[in-house]
Amino acid sequence: MTTLHGRSHPRSATWLLVMAALGGCAAPTARSGRASGGLEAYCEIARLPDLDAWAGEVVTRCSVVDPESEAVRCSAGRVRFDGTLEALSLPQAPPFQRVLPAANGQFVLLLSDARLVLTDGQGAVRRELAPWASDPWTSEDGSRVAWVGLQTPAPEPEFDAPTQIVAQGIEDAAPTVIAVDALAGAPRPVPGSTEVLYTSARAGAAGVWLGGPGQSPRQLTNVGLFDVEPGFVPVPDRELAWVDGALFYASAEFDRTHVWRLDPRAAVATEVGPGRWPRREPSGDVVAALEGDDPCATRYGAGGTP
Repeated sequence: MTTLHGRSHPRSATWLLVMAALGGCAAPTARSGRASGGLEAYCEIARLPDLDAWAGEVVTRCSVVDPESEAVRCSAGRVRFDGTLEALSLPQAPPFQRVLPAANGQFVLLLSDARLVLTDGQGAVRRELAPWASDPWTSEDGSRVAWVGLQTPAPEPEFDAPTQIVAQGIEDAAPTVIAVDALAGAPRPVPGSTEVLYTSARAGAAGVWLGGPGQSPRQLTNVGLFDVEPGFVPVPDRELAWVDGALFYASAEFDRTHVWRLDPRAAVATEVGPGRWPRREPSGDVVAALEGDDPCATRYGAGGTP
């Protein structure tokens, strides 16, 4: 086990994730077996080359359609009860970068022009949540959304414009600033609370922080570290799942991708074992995709044990 302490940059969380690697506990041998039925369907989704985000039962797929201009086209799907992926029909939705499930059959969309909007079940825009947003994510129950926003609103923000972590209830009139931090990113609402986990490099090495309305943000991982060194805990990005109050997330570590378990209350992180795109199963176990064909995935217990 590794006691948490840490840091990150809003737009560089993905790159930090790729670099994160040293230290941590030896990974236990994962529970595995021949994939069948729903597990095979899960593996097909988890191995999609254009899989960009998987929040709740909604998947966003994005692919580059013009390498010269780096233009990207995105589509969305819903994971059915049997584990297969069904195209999500949003006939009234503007071009988007990400689709997230929201309460009452609604969706939160990050549009191609970086606006964050709340839409109905057909993708028609109900209202704008932010004129500019980055890396939004909704809570498990779809009642809240968190994102990286601008400290100073601007229609055309500069690349290094100061940013902050913002959260808002889907039906609330205005957002709440969780942390004023130009180096913060990857905000993820904590289930059953108004708190938000996010990454930041404001105190040294990239780590995980916890903040909420009216409270001072608290650093959970990589406290006191200033570089990727022994004891460093990788930061989460988009491959994650909440299980019994703990965050399971995948981290790319040079030539391998491993699943970590983070308990935000105890501020303890554990390297669980190999895998990508961890998802909670009805049994409470966590399934994670593996390289190779047999088995295509493995399962871990909710406590991070094989």
